[in-house]
Amino acid sequence: MAPQQVRVTSDNRGPLVNLANWITLVVGCLATLTKIVTKLRTIGRPQGDDFIMFAAMLVAASQSIAVAKQVQAGLGRHISTLTASQVEDYQKTGYVAQLLYVLALCLPKFAVLHFLSTIAITKICRITQKGIVAVNFVWAFVAVIIIASQCASSQPWAILSNQCSDQPAIWDFIGAVDIIVNVAIIALPIYILYDLRVSRYRKLTIMGAFALRGLLIPLAILRIIYIKSASNSGNHTYDDLQTVLLTQIDMNLSITFACFIFLKPFIDGLQTGLLASDIQILSSKKNSGHGSFGLGTWSKEKRKSPENGVHLGPHERLDTQESLKQVVSKVSGNNQHELMDGLTKDAIKKTTVIAQHYEPRELK
Repeated sequence: MAPQQVRVTSDNRGPLVNLANWITLVVGCLATLTKIVTKLRTIGRPQGDDFIMFAAMLVAASQSIAVAKQVQAGLGRHISTLTASQVEDYQKTGYVAQLLYVLALCLPKFAVLHFLSTIAITKICRITQKGIVAVNFVWAFVAVIIIASQCASSQPWAILSNQCSDQPAIWDFIGAVDIIVNVAIIALPIYILYDLRVSRYRKLTIMGAFALRGLLIPLAILRIIYIKSASNSGNHTYDDLQTVLLTQIDMNLSITFACFIFLKPFIDGLQTGLLASDIQILSSKKNSGHGSFGLGTWSKEKRKSPENGVHLGPHERLDTQESLKQVVSKVSGNNQHELMDGLTKDAIKKTTVIAQHYEPRELK
């Protein structure tokens, strides 16, 4: 006997949530696995951001299963058509889904912030990155505590009862801080990459990969609006559908967008541009009277150092390997060792970390 086909009707809208949920979850899982497998194939080992993204994928999958159970219990149907047992199951699965949702949102942020720590060159950028990490951690911790204790201790899962805290206010706080952290995660890399010495097209492409998280902001705003509009409903199992639908899309896209910045084209662009920026910083320091490289400071006008003959224009780019070799080779023999030692400490340290995400390169 063929299984009964579930159809979307005006009285049963739950399958819409399942459809959007599983499609976006599969995309997020594929993006995460692609990121991790590519890393393993190129450098042979996972790194911190890989573990974080894998954990985010597992949490998102668990949350999606909880939401599927919530649909099975009655999400998308009128509460008057459900049994007491179904309503209880609806509340329990919804309670678990809320807790996992917050965890699934914070973990991709940690992965992106972990990556930003490798490209934060200046002190203010490093301090800002650590500050955002702290805010994200505190936000997630506080949010989980609030959600876990939002209702009476005897039945903390009874989210439809009249013994719960002001739930719209809770989600206003969670949503507002989520938006603020996302804005910070978008703004910081754009600030870091503003002076990246690559072509404008590549620079905008790299910035665009980080800016994709901006698409999550309207989803978070809409989610807050729908929570408020359904807060006084007597038919939550039916009216909460839009909120749950936005929740699933927001959560799974957050994971997908976090993986985009680890794609090889973006990593290569960062590697090239950051090496150029680091050499610029290094040469500026060495020419300020504390060194003897004579590389010439990169300024708005093209300069030529009379001592070593290095030409560096304002819009010229350094290739990660070849240009570094050219710069070193043009320095006088007595200074090459000192230059290489300085680059190793001040430049290669950053770009090697970037390169390890996909294609480690050695100076030959």
